[in-house]
Amino acid sequence: LPQCVTTLMQAVARPSSSPFVLVSSAGSRYLHTAASTGFERTIFSSVSEKSSPLLFYHELSLDRLRGQNTASTERLLSSLLSARDACALDLFTAVPRLLQLLTSPHSCIDEFYRLAG
Repeated sequence: LPQCVTTLMQAVARPSSSPFVLVSSAGSRYLHTAASTGFERTIFSSVSEKSSPLLFYHELSLDRLRGQNTASTERLLSSLLSARDACALDLFTAVPRLLQLLTSPHSCIDEFYRLAG
């Protein structure tokens, strides 16, 4: 995390950069679906604001836990983030107890989505 923060702070300090840091996240499935449409109407579209540094949370550790091959997602993320001042963090590394909450059989998350429809 410190290197990531340093990268973003250096980007914000540049005169050509926006003073704001954009924060976003997406799961791997969403990233691949968005890629198939050229990232239209996403933070990665060719017309999106690229002068603002980006802190992007991904879910690769969850994908690995589920036994999924993450190589194509890692390549996609690398390509997307290299085109701008960006930093990628695994959501479940940044918020350690979130994975436990998500995978616990006693979690309220599944019940929330069941009730929400």
